[in-house]
Amino acid sequence: MNDTMKQEKPDVSVSPLSGIVRLRRKTARLCATCAMGAWVVLGAVPFLIMLIELI
Repeated sequence: MNDTMKQEKPDVSVSPLSGIVRLRRKTARLCATCAMGAWVVLGAVPFLIMLIELI
């Protein structure tokens, strides 16, 4: 195999995520988790109110 057929991979350096990007991702995940929890509570409240009224 001659040298013209070999393809060298480009030197690509992957930089680690900066602190701000990690903080933004953690904040977004926390907000999404809280929003999902809020929808669960919002769906459960009418059932809880009906149970309390029946007692």
